[in-house]
Amino acid sequence: RLSEVLSPQWLAYGEAGQSPQLGLNLTVLANDATVGFVEWSGGRSRSLVSQALTQTDDTAFRSRIATGLTTTTSGNVSLTLEVDYNGAGLDRAGWNSLSRGSPAAYARYRGFAANVQDPPSRQNLFLYAKWQDAMITHLDLTAMVRHDVVDQSRLLWLEARYHWTQVDVALQWQLNSGDPGSDYGTLPQRRILQALLR
Repeated sequence: RLSEVLSPQWLAYGEAGQSPQLGLNLTVLANDATVGFVEWSGGRSRSLVSQALTQTDDTAFRSRIATGLTTTTSGNVSLTLEVDYNGAGLDRAGWNSLSRGSPAAYARYRGFAANVQDPPSRQNLFLYAKWQDAMITHLDLTAMVRHDVVDQSRLLWLEARYHWTQVDVALQWQLNSGDPGSDYGTLPQRRILQALLR
C-alpha cells in the first residue's frame, strides 16, 4: 500500500518460447463505498488469430486492460462496472472477416480463445449487480451483463437465491443474444433456465 487509498501490485511472467509479460494491478479507494481498479498486462506476443490458425507470426507489443469500479449502497446493493480491452483479440474488421469465412477456421479460433481463457474480441463491457437481503432477509438477487462492443452481442444472466441455514435454493436464467456468427449469438443455447438446490 502506498497510502490509505492507493494499493499497487506489479507482476512479471515468463515461459519458454514467449517474451516476458509485465503487469500492474492498481486499486483506489474513492470513498467508503467505492473502489476503482485497473488491471493491465502487456508484452510482445502473437495475436489470438495468428496462434489459433497458425498464420504468419505477427508478434507485436499487445496489452490487456480491465478497469472499472465497484460501489456498495446502504441498501446492500453492490454494483460493478468494468471495461475490458484485449489487444490480442479481433477488432471489428477481423471479426467480420473471420465470422463470414471458413466455418472450420471460425470454430478453431473460438475453441482456441476458450482454451486459453482469453476474450475472442477486442472490447467488452461488464456490469454486475448483487442485492443481498432483497426485500426479505436471506433472499439475494444477482444480475450480470457482458456486452461485446465489437459485434454488439450480449450475455444476460439473472439469479434469485434464497438461503436457509444449510440449504440454498436458486432460480437462474440466461439469455445469449446477437447476430449469427457473433460472440454470444453463436452459442448453441439462446435461453437457459435452471433451478438449483444445494
